[in-house]
Amino acid sequence: MTNSKILEIYVALNKELNMDNSPLRMAIDTACQQNPWWNPAMIWQQIVAIKNEYLDPGKLQKFMEKYRVSITSKTIGIVAAGNIPLVCMHDVLCVLSSGHIAKVKLSHLDIALPTFIFERINMLAGSKIIEIVTILREYDAVIATGRNNSARYFKEYFNNYPHIIRQSRTSIAILNGYEHKEQLELLADDMLSYYSMGCRNVSYLFIPDKYDWSMLLQVTEERYKEYHQHTKWMNNYDYNRTLLLLNKEPHWSNDIIMLRESLQLFSPLSVFNFQHYKEDKQIDRYIENHKNDIQCVVNYKSKDTSKDFSYVGFGQTQSPGLFDYADGVDTMAFLSTIQ
Repeated sequence: MTNSKILEIYVALNKELNMDNSPLRMAIDTACQQNPWWNPAMIWQQIVAIKNEYLDPGKLQKFMEKYRVSITSKTIGIVAAGNIPLVCMHDVLCVLSSGHIAKVKLSHLDIALPTFIFERINMLAGSKIIEIVTILREYDAVIATGRNNSARYFKEYFNNYPHIIRQSRTSIAILNGYEHKEQLELLADDMLSYYSMGCRNVSYLFIPDKYDWSMLLQVTEERYKEYHQHTKWMNNYDYNRTLLLLNKEPHWSNDIIMLRESLQLFSPLSVFNFQHYKEDKQIDRYIENHKNDIQCVVNYKSKDTSKDFSYVGFGQTQSPGLFDYADGVDTMAFLSTIQ
């Protein structure tokens, strides 16, 4: 397909993704039944982000002008994650924008929504340019996303094919102690949207000495008070709070989250680790030592675009643009090599 045809499909899809679309609403309801972590508001949040960042005609035009559509269409296998709704959309759009065909193995946690949207794309294209499969076979290259254990398996299994293999990452934020309430509300979104399950969710905080947690604890509890009614979230909260108390580990908490001092980048669900800092060099060293595990850095002055992660402002982690490639790997550049 030509660039103009692909753009036409995306623009038409953008118009269809609205609340008046009854089949879409049914797919959302089914998705919430399939995955008890999700709710309709959360899914609509993701759909709006996709419409604004991935399917906006102006942004798409700039994106597609940068890359060449392949003359020879190849089959690209995609092993999708299921941690947040429609997390595989960027990979699928990249594959189609490259002129290739997508063969997608969906996560059991995210089936209904991708199935609905991919069927609509095929109908708009007038051909089957996306195929959903239960077992990935007969492909020319692979893009696979999973946790660290599955990533090791993917690297071995897909070793003989051109591939992008992604594994667990998380995001960090740097606070200076002078943030106002609106900024902390946006940070709460970076931390807690999608139940903190995305690699772009902030799980680690750098704070100055004598930092006052009261405002952040207040806004997280106010902004995400419904989490207190979510059984799975609270099961994690109660379990991890019990461990902290039994181990007599100092921490700060409200009824939704806990904050503990630790050098560990990753933390259990509902727990957010932090570290005091005295100078920027301390932050630079930590980032350099953990660069392969970081997806986003929030509120930091560095604009070093050579890093394999994104520098973003408060509230921007869950609205990646078309050029915000996961793990800093240019998916479109990779796909252009598949001939």
